[in-house]
Amino acid sequence: MILQMNKQFLLLCLILSSTYTFSQCVSPYIPDWQVGDKKISSGYEFNFCEKIKDFTFYFNFESNEEDLKKRFHSSWSIDGVPLTEEWSATIPLIDKDCKITHTVTDGVCPPSVFDFNFKVSHMPEVELTASSTRICEGSEVDLKATVKNNSTDVTWMRMYDNEFRSKVLQKTPSDAVLSYQPTQNGLYWLKVPSDGVCPEVLSDFVRVEIEPIYVPQWSSSDGPFKSGDTINFCGPFDDFYFRFGSVDDKEFIQYHTSLWKINGINQSTDFSFRTDLPSSCVITQVVSSKTCPDVTTDFVMIINPVPVLELSADDDKVCDGASTKLKLKYENVDEIAWQRSSLLSATNHEGTFDTHLTDQLEVTPQKDERFRVVGLNEYCYDYSNEFSFDVWDSVFIHVQNDVVLDQNGNAELSVCKDDPLLLENAVSGIPTFWKWRKNGHEITDGTSKERYSQIGNETSDDTLFFDLSDVVNSTADYEFEVGNQVCPSAVVKYHVIAENHPSVKLSDVTICEGESVDLKAETNDSDLLYEWYDESMTDLLSTEETLNVTPSSDVSYVLRATNKNNCVTEKNVKVSVGTIPVITDYKKISNISYLMQTEGGTGGLTFDYGDRVSQSPMLNNALMDKEYHVKVMDELGCSSEFDFKTEAVNLKIPEYFIANYTTWLVENLYKYDDVKIDIYDRFGRLMFSTTDALEGWDGSYQGTPMPSTDYWYVINIADIDKQYTGHLTLMRE
Repeated sequence: MILQMNKQFLLLCLILSSTYTFSQCVSPYIPDWQVGDKKISSGYEFNFCEKIKDFTFYFNFESNEEDLKKRFHSSWSIDGVPLTEEWSATIPLIDKDCKITHTVTDGVCPPSVFDFNFKVSHMPEVELTASSTRICEGSEVDLKATVKNNSTDVTWMRMYDNEFRSKVLQKTPSDAVLSYQPTQNGLYWLKVPSDGVCPEVLSDFVRVEIEPIYVPQWSSSDGPFKSGDTINFCGPFDDFYFRFGSVDDKEFIQYHTSLWKINGINQSTDFSFRTDLPSSCVITQVVSSKTCPDVTTDFVMIINPVPVLELSADDDKVCDGASTKLKLKYENVDEIAWQRSSLLSATNHEGTFDTHLTDQLEVTPQKDERFRVVGLNEYCYDYSNEFSFDVWDSVFIHVQNDVVLDQNGNAELSVCKDDPLLLENAVSGIPTFWKWRKNGHEITDGTSKERYSQIGNETSDDTLFFDLSDVVNSTADYEFEVGNQVCPSAVVKYHVIAENHPSVKLSDVTICEGESVDLKAETNDSDLLYEWYDESMTDLLSTEETLNVTPSSDVSYVLRATNKNNCVTEKNVKVSVGTIPVITDYKKISNISYLMQTEGGTGGLTFDYGDRVSQSPMLNNALMDKEYHVKVMDELGCSSEFDFKTEAVNLKIPEYFIANYTTWLVENLYKYDDVKIDIYDRFGRLMFSTTDALEGWDGSYQGTPMPSTDYWYVINIADIDKQYTGHLTLMRE
C-alpha cells in the first residue's frame, strides 16, 4: 500500500521555506494517497478476513526526498497508540477492527492527519455429523450441521464412489438437520458461502456406507436356482464345497455371520463350508447382519450316480504315423463321445455323442496328442482319464561336417593319412541304441562315444550328437547305425580314402645379428601351397615358397604346406641369432702388451691382429707407435673390427758425433723389426746404409774417413710405415 505526497505542494513548500518567511500558514497540507493504481484519501476503509500481519504503508517522494524529510515530520499510530515516526510503517498483527492514523507536520502549518479504517471478519466454523455411517439398503441417515460466525443458509453436497463430480442436495438454514436416503456409498459435506470478505468454507467429509441386503446367488450345472428349489447333482461328493454370497469380502464378513445346516442340524458358522455329501439332503444357510435383517435360504440336493470311464491301450508306445487302438471300460453311462486334444478342457463335454457304446477306437496319434471319453446319463456327465501315447519319432541321421551323401545315403571322404578322423552325426528322434562299425566290425574299444552324458527320454525333442574319433592310416569303410525300440533304425555309410601328406624338410639356421636369411623347404612334391606363420600361428607372413627374414633374436617360424588333396604338413624351423662380439676398449699392460676388452659373441673368440691370429684377447710383443686393425670373431662366425694405436717409441736421433770416439747410433730404434737407415752427403751420395738398428755409422765411406761437415739421414720404419729425415754433424779432432 503506497502513500504518495502531492509533489507540487511539496515543491512549493520547499521553495517558500528556503526563500521567504511567513508569519502565518497559507494552506493546509493535503497530500494524495494511492493503493496500487487506485487513488484513495483519508478515511478509506480496508476489509480483511481473519488476522492481518505485517501490513506496510509507504510514503514515497518523487524528488528532493531528503529536503522534504528535513522540513516535514511523520508519525503513525493505531487506535491512538504511537507506532513509529518513520515515513514507512509496518502494522503489527491485527485481529479486530481498528483505525490507523498518519500525521504529517512542518511546525508552521497545522498538522495533516490521515485516517484509515480496518474492518476484520472471521472465518465460519462448521461441523457435520451423521446419525450413522453405515446403514442398511433403503434406510435413511440424519445429517446435522453446526455453524459458527455465519448465519446464512448452507449448501449440502454429496459425491458417490462411482461419481466424478459432486452434487448439490439442497440448501437449508445453518442449524438444520437433513434426513437423506442414500442409494450408494459416498461422501457428504457442507458449503458455507462467502460473506463478501471471508471465502467460502467447506466442512470435513462424512462417509456413509450402504450395506446391501444379502441376496444369495445359487447355481448348478443346470443354471441358477432359488431357495426351495430341488437340484439334481452328480455324486456322491467327497469334500463338497459350499460358497454362496460375498464370502470373499472382508467388510461383508465383518458385519455378517453365517450358519450352515444339513437336514436341520447345525454344521458350520464359516461363510465357506466343506462337507461330504454321500446322499440326498436339505442344505440351509442363515446369514445374519448387524444392520440388515437375517436371510435364510435352503434347497434340496439330489445326488445322482456319476459315470465311470476308464481309457487304456494294449501298448502306449507307437511310432510316429502308425495306427493303434484305444480301449474303454464304463459304468452308469447312457451315451459317450470321444475327444482329442483340441476339445480337452476342464468343462468341455462337446463331441458327437452316440448311444452305441463303442468300447474301442482306432487312432493315429500325433506327438503330445491326448484322448478322452465323455460319458452321460440323465443328470450327470464325467470324463475318463486322459490318455496319451508315447509317440516315438522315427530316427533320422543328419550328417555333419559338410559331408555330402549320395542317393543311397552313403558318403565318400578323403582324409589325410595319419590325421584324426571325426565322423559326427546329429540324430533326431528317440534313440535307444547306436553302433559304429569299421570294415564290417563293430567298434568296441571305447572310440565310439556319445557327446552328451545321456541320450534323453521318450518325450525329448532334442537333437543328439554322436561322434567317432579315429586315426586314418589306410582306406577303410565306416558305418553308423542308430535306432529305438519302436521305430526302424537309420544307417549311414562312409568310404574313407587315406591321402598322403606333403613331404617337406626344414633345417634350423644360425645367423648373426642384423643379417637376413632365406628359409626354404626341401621337397619333391609339386604344386604345393605355402603358408609361412609366426610361432603362434596368428600372423600369416608369406605365401611364397621362400621366406626372407631378419630377426633380432632367436625365433621359430612355421611352414604350412598343403597339397592338391588338401593334406597339410606343418614344419617348424628355428633361426638362432647370435650377438656380434665387439671390442669395446683396450687396456695397456706394458709398452708391448695390450688387453682387448670385449662383450657379446657366442662361445670362444678369435682375434686377428693382422700379423697374427690368436684365441687370446692379449696382444703381446706389440710394436710401438703402430696402428693395429683387430678383427674379433665368435664360434658362429659373427665378427666386428676395432682399430687402435700403440704408444710411440721415444727415438733419440743424435745431432752430431765425434769420429774415432763414437758412432752415430739412433737410440731405441732396435724396438722395431723392419728398419732401414740411409746417410747422404750434401751432394746426395749415399755414405752409409743399414737395416740393423744396432749398427752405427763411424763417419767413413768404404773405409775412407769423411771430413767434418753436415750430412743427411733418412730413417724408414716399415713396421709403422713411417719415415724420419734430418741432418747430423760429423766432427773430428
